[in-house]
Amino acid sequence: MDPWARAEKELEEWVSVLNGAIGVLSFTIATTAITSSYPEEIASIAFVFMTLWGFSKGKPFRKPIQRHTRHSGVLATDLVLFGGSYIFILGYSSLALVAFGFIEAADLQGLSFANLFFGT
Repeated sequence: MDPWARAEKELEEWVSVLNGAIGVLSFTIATTAITSSYPEEIASIAFVFMTLWGFSKGKPFRKPIQRHTRHSGVLATDLVLFGGSYIFILGYSSLALVAFGFIEAADLQGLSFANLFFGT
């Protein structure tokens, strides 16, 4: 397999790790932390942990990302990485918003399917 195709495949694997592990877990932790007695503290600890875990999981993907960047340019690589990483972006952002105190449990009151569809 040529280096370009291999780099493309490895980037897809990294996007899968970002979405499937880090994004979903970050969202789950955010929804759990927001209902706890100390949401900002729990989310902050989890945010640091998820960041460190993300960097450790991303280490094998650094060379393929550099290879892709040399071949396609920074913008194209960023589009591949972040364009397909919407689950990661939503999950990690929700964890950050809880950690920084921008979202509280009271902000979610009334945010339900029952309210949306039946107005109850």
